[in-house]
Amino acid sequence: MKFSLKKFIALALCVLMLAGMSATAQTNEAAVSEGKAVEATVTSGAEEVITSGAEEAITSDAEEVITSDADEVITSDADESIASDAEDVAASDADEIITSDAQDTTEDMALNFSDLASDDWAYDSILNLVKKGIVSGDTIGTIRPDGNVTREEVAKMMVVARKFKVSEDAAIEAADSSSVSDWAKGYFKTAMDKGIINGYTDGTVRGAGEVNRAEMATIIVRSINASTQGFNSTSFTDITENDWYAKYVECAKTLGVVKGYQDGSFAGENLVTRREAFAMIERMVRLLEALEA
Repeated sequence: MKFSLKKFIALALCVLMLAGMSATAQTNEAAVSEGKAVEATVTSGAEEVITSGAEEAITSDAEEVITSDADEVITSDADESIASDAEDVAASDADEIITSDAQDTTEDMALNFSDLASDDWAYDSILNLVKKGIVSGDTIGTIRPDGNVTREEVAKMMVVARKFKVSEDAAIEAADSSSVSDWAKGYFKTAMDKGIINGYTDGTVRGAGEVNRAEMATIIVRSINASTQGFNSTSFTDITENDWYAKYVECAKTLGVVKGYQDGSFAGENLVTRREAFAMIERMVRLLEALEA
């Protein structure tokens, strides 16, 4: 077949155009592919960044929260524990110091009474009562062992020694209620309520009245609710069975609370000295402690 020059040129141009279009298509396809790759890269990068950032942020926040919480908990617990330990130690130390000081103080008080010699026959009894807070000296550092005791003083010592709760109602029904000092009214009322101290037949209580040896023995026996049944005889030379206090004195002697003199007498009508009263009360305290042991 014969082609004219024009047809040949036209055919060549068509071939060239088709080749150009194919190249363009390939280029575009490659570009699209690259675009997708870029998109994938961007997406992947974004995901990685977001994921990584989120993980880092979450991890970081979690670590901060956990660390912060842990720090707070540990710190708080440590603080509380330390504070608690410190309080326990402080309380323990304080208790030991207070107890130790109290013991030292009470012993020093007994040793430093200007009118009480260390070789006094009642020294140990007085020291024991001072330590237990049952007796104390006066403001000038004396204990006056040779002095006498009043009914209100005995009332207080007996109530404290027996660990009775002091009555809040300090109203004493007696013709001479004013004879009881204000500081002693609660103790005196408690002693009366417990049957330790009674009034007199004339309606008085005589709070400031001094106590004799027979009364002291009677008060002690009543305070420990000891039975006087069967104590009808007496072992003291100056007490008869007709004496109202005979059974109380004999009971107190049997319990080891009171003692007589070397001549076999008891001298119940004699005023009891503070030394003697302290010794009697201290023997009573030791008796009760032995019974409770």
